[in-house]
Amino acid sequence: MAKWGDKALVCKKCGKDYVFTSAERQEYGEKGWFYEPSRCPDCRGKNGSAPEIAPPHKIVCASCQAEVSVGNGQPVYCKSCLQFTTNQHEATARRLEEQARDLESQLRIAQSELAEKNRAITASEALNKKHAVHVQALEKELHLAQETNQAHQETIRRLELRIENLELRERLATLQETKAFADRFEHMLRRIELDTQKGQQRSIERMNAIEQQMDQLKNRSLLDVLFSRQRTLRQASDS
Repeated sequence: MAKWGDKALVCKKCGKDYVFTSAERQEYGEKGWFYEPSRCPDCRGKNGSAPEIAPPHKIVCASCQAEVSVGNGQPVYCKSCLQFTTNQHEATARRLEEQARDLESQLRIAQSELAEKNRAITASEALNKKHAVHVQALEKELHLAQETNQAHQETIRRLELRIENLELRERLATLQETKAFADRFEHMLRRIELDTQKGQQRSIERMNAIEQQMDQLKNRSLLDVLFSRQRTLRQASDS
């Protein structure tokens, strides 16, 4: 904190003395303003504007005696502040170098990861090509299988039609055989009926003949009885 001690200054605008506090000097140093303000806080405003740059003036170099114009927008430092600023710039440069090295390391890592990803992409593309070739081959096989399946379905349909025709033929033959059997059976029934009718007629005729014979026998027996009585009567009359 001794580095940024209070410093008494005179305002160039109002001529009033004011104190450039250590906190203000530290704030100026952190912001990179390594020069003293030319106005007091009242003239600069309550909110604190950026310090005014000192007007340009001539100084002589202690080494070569050449005149140098300073204060034309460039900050002017004392030896201690210049050393501090230089140290700060060097520290900043070291930090930037470290950040650059970190960035380079990150860049190398990113490049390595990118190369690895590119290799993975290349391998994936090659695998995709192989898969595409395999898919094309499978599509061809599928197309052939579909064609073969269609041919098999057509063959199956033809076989089904043949089987249906055979079944129809078998049914037709069975129906024909059944009809022929039914015709034969009906013919047999008719013959049986005819034979039955003929048998009944014959039986009736036989019965009629038998009845006629019995009637004849009855008539003969009556006649015999009459004749016998007549003979008996004649014999009785003759005696």
